[in-house]
Amino acid sequence: MKLYYYLLFRIYKYYTDYCKQDEKTAIISTSIISSFITIFSILTILLYFDNYVYSFIKTILPNKIITIFYIIFIALINHFVFIKNKKFLNYNFSKSKKGKLIVLLYFLFVIILFYRIVDIHTNKIFKEREKVRIENNQ
Repeated sequence: MKLYYYLLFRIYKYYTDYCKQDEKTAIISTSIISSFITIFSILTILLYFDNYVYSFIKTILPNKIITIFYIIFIALINHFVFIKNKKFLNYNFSKSKKGKLIVLLYFLFVIILFYRIVDIHTNKIFKEREKVRIENNQ
């Protein structure tokens, strides 16, 4: 949990120090960006398990409306539980190059993993459709 609070701290400080946003706008920006990162990370984990462990994505995300509902729900939980009370500022984190590098490496890792899993999943679907097409033509 402390790592997530550090991530929130780094995002918040980026918006207050570099973008010169006031506190309220920085909290909203932090909420939006951290929700996006959280949702992207959860989606990456779900796709990984869907490809390699057990196929269940269509069960929990049957259509776009349910998916959007889950995204909004996760964003609201993220905002009201983790960000609104500004608990992440109570840990006395300091900005350092090492912390910045860790956050950037995490982003890079999640993006590469997501891309790789989606590529594998797309190829799998393409092969299944190609197989069905060939069977239907015979």
